[in-house]
Amino acid sequence: MSSETPSYIYWVGGGLGAITLASVSAIIMWFAEKKLPTIKTIGRDFILGAILFFLLLQLLPESTMTLVTSILALTEATVPEANSIIDSVSSVVDDIELRVGVPNF
Repeated sequence: MSSETPSYIYWVGGGLGAITLASVSAIIMWFAEKKLPTIKTIGRDFILGAILFFLLLQLLPESTMTLVTSILALTEATVPEANSIIDSVSSVVDDIELRVGVPNF
């Protein structure tokens, strides 16, 4: 996690991933199996969606942050203070450089 990137951006991305996977799974279950999804399956898919987002964030950090900031940019019309958030996050994403080698712990 970059020190300039607000931590809530990561949690928003995790929430979006969780909601997306849970929604897609519930829709597929509704149309394919013709039965209502249970709370247990929705909860399981919600947790898996968040986990998959954070795994994807580890593999493709720039692309994932660009995707999250793009989704947040869609809220720009409805939330006036989103402009400053998007500008600060997009400048951080542009400043990220690729580092090769053993990480410094």
